[in-house]
Amino acid sequence: MKKRRFIYICREKQIRSMENRKRLWIFNPDCEMAIANGSKYYMPPANVVTMAEDLAVLPVFLGESEDWVLVRNLPDPVFMASVYEPLHLKAGFIQEAEAGILGEVKGEPWGWSPKMCHWLAERGMGEEWKTERKEWYSRRKAREGLIRLFGLIPDLEKEVIPETGYSIEEIEQKMKTGKYLVKAPWSSSGKGILVLGKPIAVKEKERLHGILKRQGYVMLEKKLNKVLDFAMEFCAGRQGVEFIGWSVFSTGLNGEYRGNYLGAQAYIEQLLGSKLGEEKLQSLKQELPDMIAGILPDYRGYLGIDMMIYSDSAGKYRVQPCLEINLRYNMGIVALMLSRRYLDEHAEGEFTVRYYAKAGEAWQEHRHLQQLYPAVYKNNRIKSGYLNLTPVNEAMSTEERLDVKKPKVEAIPLAALTPFRNHPFKVKEDEEMAQLMRSIADAGVLSPALARSLPGGGYELISGHRRLAACKALGMGTMPVIIRDLMDEEAVITMVDSNLQREHILPSEKAFAYKMKYDAIKRSPGRKENGDQLGHQIKSIDSLAENSPDSRNQIQRYIRLTHLIPDILKLVDEGKIALTPAVELSYLQPSEQEMLFSVMDSDEVTPSLSQARRLRRMSEAQTLTDDAVLQLLSEVKGNQVEYVKVPVDKLRSFFRPDTSVKQMTETLVKAMDFYNKHLARQRKDRDAR
Repeated sequence: MKKRRFIYICREKQIRSMENRKRLWIFNPDCEMAIANGSKYYMPPANVVTMAEDLAVLPVFLGESEDWVLVRNLPDPVFMASVYEPLHLKAGFIQEAEAGILGEVKGEPWGWSPKMCHWLAERGMGEEWKTERKEWYSRRKAREGLIRLFGLIPDLEKEVIPETGYSIEEIEQKMKTGKYLVKAPWSSSGKGILVLGKPIAVKEKERLHGILKRQGYVMLEKKLNKVLDFAMEFCAGRQGVEFIGWSVFSTGLNGEYRGNYLGAQAYIEQLLGSKLGEEKLQSLKQELPDMIAGILPDYRGYLGIDMMIYSDSAGKYRVQPCLEINLRYNMGIVALMLSRRYLDEHAEGEFTVRYYAKAGEAWQEHRHLQQLYPAVYKNNRIKSGYLNLTPVNEAMSTEERLDVKKPKVEAIPLAALTPFRNHPFKVKEDEEMAQLMRSIADAGVLSPALARSLPGGGYELISGHRRLAACKALGMGTMPVIIRDLMDEEAVITMVDSNLQREHILPSEKAFAYKMKYDAIKRSPGRKENGDQLGHQIKSIDSLAENSPDSRNQIQRYIRLTHLIPDILKLVDEGKIALTPAVELSYLQPSEQEMLFSVMDSDEVTPSLSQARRLRRMSEAQTLTDDAVLQLLSEVKGNQVEYVKVPVDKLRSFFRPDTSVKQMTETLVKAMDFYNKHLARQRKDRDAR
């Protein structure tokens, strides 16, 4: 399978930046996918990673002289000589390893997400993600905005208001009444859009099932007779929401983004006005900023609202004024800025994105367009011709760089698969396992497991233990597996890395996983066995932290947990002892831990952090006795908080599938407050009789 490659093509264009601050620009097209996932360690699909790498330099057209653009590979001299220098671009390029030298700088990503916020926060360039922001990015916000515009924008039809679907049965029922587009709540640029047939095909149902499982619901939009796609671009600040310009763009048959018009705003207004009328354009300019401020009062930054001109059954042109809200930079803003800063005032053209599936196609097309339409510059602006906005070079056409060997997936008998020896990750019969079994029963194993061949025959499972357990429980004979030839140390590292990406991991699982990987790294070929032992240890921990979700200090804390006896480690897993006190207790001798657990178990108490530290000091001083432990744990702990724990699976039946634990907790607190007020009113009524 050929590796996907993307290049941007721009004819006769220009751009103008809007701010003058020192920023680090980051092109992260996975922002909506990362928001839907919710994890700060989200890993996007391979094609999205490839696109991000290929288009990483794109923000250079938005940056200023003191800004930097984060890239994996520095642009080659050809790009710098043919694009960067003629246009007098100002922002510089920097790789992640050197990002620490920038000093005080503000992160400026393409879009915000839990993953991006965490990455920036760790480097002092931003704040951590706030969970309440997630709903800002849902397509339900566009519906809310659209409802607000009724009565304010002339001639709006009720049919443009999308509906919400929570099950395949509900969607099938709705499809009987007309043609609808089905959209995932968190997606962008034409992704997550389904054009369903009648009846809905099996593959379509599988995709719907996946979206509903991950995101909880879908939006259903009535299919309209589209005439033109356009958008309004805004900047939201403390002083309000400012309209910055129009953009006209094109899409494919399935709604995927194709490109934008480049040129004067006057022409775009004339084009839109010829179909909608000047009055409606002015009402859009007037009402949209207030609508945005009303539904998103706390959002700050750039955004675009996609709209559509369509014709009704009588052939009259109408507008859908809030099809989608993009709370990020978008290609419309790029096109708008290109036109204002780098396009000659008398020129117009097209800014497009092209996808090339085969090796060599991007380079061949690039050279062909250069010959057909050589770039002509005037006063550091492009007057005519073709210009590549991202690097395209001959190396991109080589088989070595572009080919991705597709791993062979085999159907392996379950009896031939052996769990990884001493692997620390538990396979539990919980709600997550039940969901996995339902998914496999409905659609099969969607993601193959990973294993390696054993010398005596059979295979050792590296990742996929939960999938194996689910397949066995369902009575299946085989499961899809990728077989790789891995040495012992490689197998351990791969096993740990693949499992650490799971959302729910117990502290004990992390502890022994990190310990296994740490030991494997120390044994890996090329590692020195003698010399400065401390230096060797530090390097091993640093290597361990490179691709891990935790910092090196946190990893060291987790590894310390492996020194706890099983009974105390179980209390850590249950949340009865926090991580930091547990680390202090790990320095006690095993016999001292047994003595401590006996007191904790009989008196139903656990040590606070300060108590754990005192226990450690007594252990070091060899003064830790039964009486000392009993006396210490009998003390009243300051700021002690009692908790009532209710299993999440018992609460799920009262809430929608997409409800977070935090939202459930807040709702329960409100419900109890309402109930207490109800009881108070009842008592008051009784007393008044």
